Amino acid sequence: MRNAIFLLLFAAGGCGGAQKSGGTVPGEVVAEAQVKPLAGQTAAGTATFRQAPGSPVTIQLSLTGLAPGSKHAFHVHETGDCGGEFAANAGKHFNPSGAPHPQHAGDFGNLTAGADGTVSMVVTGSAIALDAGPNSVVNRAVVIHGGEDDLASQPSGNAGKPIACGVIVKK
Repeated sequence: MRNAIFLLLFAAGGCGGAQKSGGTVPGEVVAEAQVKPLAGQTAAGTATFRQAPGSPVTIQLSLTGLAPGSKHAFHVHETGDCGGEFAANAGKHFNPSGAPHPQHAGDFGNLTAGADGTVSMVVTGSAIALDAGPNSVVNRAVVIHGGEDDLASQPSGNAGKPIACGVIVKK
């Protein structure tokens, strides 16, 4: 229940008395990825990761430049490098536990662009962290794929080539 309340407060912009200046709660860790379009693509935006002590990570994803109504897989990949053709340097899905797809720590399902080609959504990652350790997503890559994750195919959901990528860095 505590996590649900935190998520509601986060989605609503927080509660005035519990926040410090800058929009964070005491002890909260914040990281962000500037998601940039890959060659020939237009999707771009930000992914802001927040983790309060004892809580899961919340990710606020804001994107523009997608085709209206299009569906795209949203993943964290293992390496913080968006170089190479179709961000090949980002590697595979972040999966420190060796779980099958779609239970990888870096699998966040699909997003659907609105009629204006934008996305604004908040998701929760209970298998990731922002502090040091094997589940940390800091210095890894956020990848938006060209297609929808089928949530079944191994090893990565048949989601198509990446269209946008950004490296997650602590703020």
